[in-house]
Amino acid sequence: MQNKRRITTILIAIIFACMFVVGILNYQDYGVSVDEGIQRQHSLIAYKYIMKQVFHHDVKELASYPDLPEYEYRYYGTFLQLPMVFLEDVHSFFNDFGDVMRARHLVTFLYCFIGYLCFYWLGKRVFQNRWIALLGSVMFYLYPRFFATQFFYLKDMLFTATFMAAMWVSVLLIEKEGKPLYGLLFCFVTAICANVRFIGMIFPALVIGYWIIQDVFIRKIFRQGIKTVLRRIGTYAALVLGFLVIYVAIHPACWETPLRSIVAVIKTFSYYDAWRGSTMFLGQWAPWNDVPWTYIPVWLFISLPVWYQLLFFGALVLSVLLILFPKRFSKRLFPLQAGETKQSWLEILLQAPYRYVLFALVLFFGPLLLVILNRSVLYNDWRQMYFLLVPYVFLAQFTVFVLFRLCNRTWVRNSVVVAICGALLVQTTWIINHHPYEHQYLNPLATPYRALFCRDATRASQYDAIKYLLNHAKEDIIVLNSDSSSLPLVKYQIALLTPEEQARFRYEPGGMYEISDFRYVNDKYIGDDGYEIWYTIYVDGCPITHVLRNNSRAGN
Repeated sequence: MQNKRRITTILIAIIFACMFVVGILNYQDYGVSVDEGIQRQHSLIAYKYIMKQVFHHDVKELASYPDLPEYEYRYYGTFLQLPMVFLEDVHSFFNDFGDVMRARHLVTFLYCFIGYLCFYWLGKRVFQNRWIALLGSVMFYLYPRFFATQFFYLKDMLFTATFMAAMWVSVLLIEKEGKPLYGLLFCFVTAICANVRFIGMIFPALVIGYWIIQDVFIRKIFRQGIKTVLRRIGTYAALVLGFLVIYVAIHPACWETPLRSIVAVIKTFSYYDAWRGSTMFLGQWAPWNDVPWTYIPVWLFISLPVWYQLLFFGALVLSVLLILFPKRFSKRLFPLQAGETKQSWLEILLQAPYRYVLFALVLFFGPLLLVILNRSVLYNDWRQMYFLLVPYVFLAQFTVFVLFRLCNRTWVRNSVVVAICGALLVQTTWIINHHPYEHQYLNPLATPYRALFCRDATRASQYDAIKYLLNHAKEDIIVLNSDSSSLPLVKYQIALLTPEEQARFRYEPGGMYEISDFRYVNDKYIGDDGYEIWYTIYVDGCPITHVLRNNSRAGN
């Protein structure tokens, strides 16, 4: 038995090591996504303010940037980006921009990898099965969209990673309630999560809500005297205070007026309408203020592997059975424990692992319903809601857990294992065949309808379009159309090249070449007048980026 456990530990360690090495080998393959420049600016301004206020040091290289209190986007959390800025400061901010972006891609991946580890520890503690725990982490890593965006979707993937960590520390705190160290760990991790996106404040609210329900209906502390009640209220208050203190400490925009600033953060991001664009959805243009309520559900349906959805649907059915018939459900799942004591309906639901299933249901449906009812502004695809995949996968794990608990037939278990491994192998093959455009993944049911939805909202594929130009354009100087709306981000991609490669590009009105993407256009639009398709990047037979050439400029 001991040897078997040791072998399992070694195999899991090898799998995580492979995940890490593959990430290290591939982080330089991706272009700059549409938001990376502005996110870097947020972090530089916050860093400048921190250095001035805490260390009384003026960063001369950042003198041209505005001061944080006057900055329009001061409420964006940048705590996890500060190490990236520190790396720039070590080199006096004289780094090559391409090196800066590649370093940020690497650090973003490292954060995501830590998130996968936290999710493994979460699954291991809840399901008491290391293979089911590993399955969850691998489902994230081999989800094609995450495989790519774990490098360049800074805000969305950092929040997803901290969401994983926040779920893990929430479970630790619930199970180790009497130990202050776990309370401190919880406050620190959830404050970081909320710093990335304010919706992370849901974790303290849920934990305290759980404690209140448990204290009132299970422990019935109101029968134990006023001292006990006050002591518990003090525990709630200590958790809230600890969370707020750490949140303010890591959010410099809140330093001058903490409470007022926290309220401002919530008001600012509860309905954030600074972006007023539109997106292609089901073949129609959906403006920012009139996104259909089906937007996120449809994106979940088309962009998640079918077997993920089957496991999730199974978890929903099991959750309904658990809520309606908790005693019968528990008796089937844990027959030995069920006969030991008589428990009420609520007592069963609030014990492990059922309470964590309910926890995951709230974490998934709560934000989803909030976005739908609040008619929140949503950008292209569903990247703002990537964090929903965390409770989603947890619930999928619950289905596998129940299946293995209830089924004693070896051939059935082995069939499930083979089917899951086969599905993961198919995803791995898709990733290899479509690298580095994994973020364009749609499941086989939706692939024929790819043109009805926004394609490459990141614009990262422009990097490969630029590299194609370098390798195939015969001109010594490649002239790009400076009137093109996509040029600003194209320049970011060119900045990833070597100085010699960058020197080949020049920008002129009506230049010979132009890069056209599908963020704000459909198949009926190709490019500006006079430009024709010269090269196209495809995913599953559908174009996502064009290199256009104006043949009338040839020879000029």
